[in-house]
Amino acid sequence: MAAMQKQPLSLFSLNCYLVPSLFSFKKVNSTCREQGSRSGLIADLVIKKKPDVILFQEMWGTNVNQIHHKLAPQYHLQPSTGSWGGVTPSLWNLYGYKTTILDPLLFWLNHSGGLMSGFDRNKFHLKDWKKHTFTVSESGSRKGVSCLHLDTSSLWGEGSSVMLFNTHLDPNHRDNKREQISQIHSFVKQSQIQILNLRKSSIEKAEQGGTQVSKCGVLIVGDFNIPSSWKEERQLLLDRLNARDLYSEHITQCSLEEDFTYESDNSYFTKLVETKTSRRIDYVLAVDSVDDKKMLPLSVHGWDIEKQERGREVSDHWAQIIQVMPQE
Repeated sequence: MAAMQKQPLSLFSLNCYLVPSLFSFKKVNSTCREQGSRSGLIADLVIKKKPDVILFQEMWGTNVNQIHHKLAPQYHLQPSTGSWGGVTPSLWNLYGYKTTILDPLLFWLNHSGGLMSGFDRNKFHLKDWKKHTFTVSESGSRKGVSCLHLDTSSLWGEGSSVMLFNTHLDPNHRDNKREQISQIHSFVKQSQIQILNLRKSSIEKAEQGGTQVSKCGVLIVGDFNIPSSWKEERQLLLDRLNARDLYSEHITQCSLEEDFTYESDNSYFTKLVETKTSRRIDYVLAVDSVDDKKMLPLSVHGWDIEKQERGREVSDHWAQIIQVMPQE
């Protein structure tokens, strides 16, 4: 029998900048507007690009129900609402005209950190989903990290899977960012142990059933608020997470110049204290091993930074659309 032809996994990652109007008085949110119309445009962009997996950050504000309504028929969404789970959509539909208050309150009470993940329900099976709330956050928004564990047998062969960590770090507080990175590292280790049924003393036991460690890829995706030009901070990020910067590898292999994900040409751009000019602050990181246990190494098969004309932007960030595959 011929070997299975492996297919790429496509990811759509975006900081949606859907901050409630109630908090637009803050300098960091001063350009946040048109949340209602932009939420619909974000969903339309996802439908147009047809990714396998969606990873949203800063999903807080007005009319999040539009995104849910448009994407739910194709995508299984994890809105990070904890025990509210199935109640959330009905609340969105029933009280849609009050979503400016209900969405942020519900997400905050359930420690979502503004994170939302989703996957094509026709292609993948959800193995597990979990989250961690950072113990430090300058905004008090309960930022954190979530883990979406998907069975990828349909793309990469029997027994394969991928763990997708979605996160959003503080914009300005460097000490907080370093602590948040440490907590992501701990959460990745914890997720590997729990999701893959590992025992620190017996990796062989885990290999005998369920997901095989060597067939599980690990990606950490999101808005890290660390410009790639900050060489020391970026290297600290990679070293602490034992990770590879896939975009950096991609542009090196393709002899391309670095592009930006947070750009001054965007009409929603905010000149933050530490990020005053165009920067690449959104990353897709690959982790090849956790605690010396080899995972499935992944590489880039395609990469687009999706930009819109000025005045038609869907967010203050540009979306990243990435295709990844197991390394040969």
